[in-house]
Amino acid sequence: MSKAWTAPAGDDLWQIVSRSIVEKVNEDADGGKAEGNDFNENIDSRADKAVQYAVQEIRGAIESAGRYPVSITPAAVPPEGFQYALAIAAYRLCMPVPSLLAVIMGDGGAFSPMATLYKEATAWLNVLRAGGSFTMPTDPTGADYLTAVSDSNPAISGIKWGDSVADDTEYEAGITEDGVVVNRQSQNMNTL
Repeated sequence: MSKAWTAPAGDDLWQIVSRSIVEKVNEDADGGKAEGNDFNENIDSRADKAVQYAVQEIRGAIESAGRYPVSITPAAVPPEGFQYALAIAAYRLCMPVPSLLAVIMGDGGAFSPMATLYKEATAWLNVLRAGGSFTMPTDPTGADYLTAVSDSNPAISGIKWGDSVADDTEYEAGITEDGVVVNRQSQNMNTL
């Protein structure tokens, strides 16, 4: 069953870590911070970029497996990937900044709640890279991973097959790349 994918943003990080923590480590592209009252919400910030990179990593993992499409909606991830995108972004945003905050968030070392969320998210990324399934988008891309399915941009299929005459797409089209007319009733059982 397919569902609409959603696009997480830097402002959603409060769902994983408190807003006050994000404000302490976040800064805008000009170096403005919330604590200095010079944070500009109209330009890129570290939080926005952290989420953007996490989303790109999730979508890239799906694309690299080559079995399933991504959503045409820019920066959208599967419903089950929303929290993982935020966990990856929050961990990478908050942990590298040397501070008491990083120590508190990482309290417990590898067993801290933040480290656990990050570990679960990266494990899910590995499943995606291996071709694991997830909720399909309602607006899938075609084989170019950019635009909608069309005659020139076929749907992505995780199942590829063929025989010594043609492959699955050629049988569906009724003609091979070399111009040989084929149909499903005349399949050669000698596989490639």
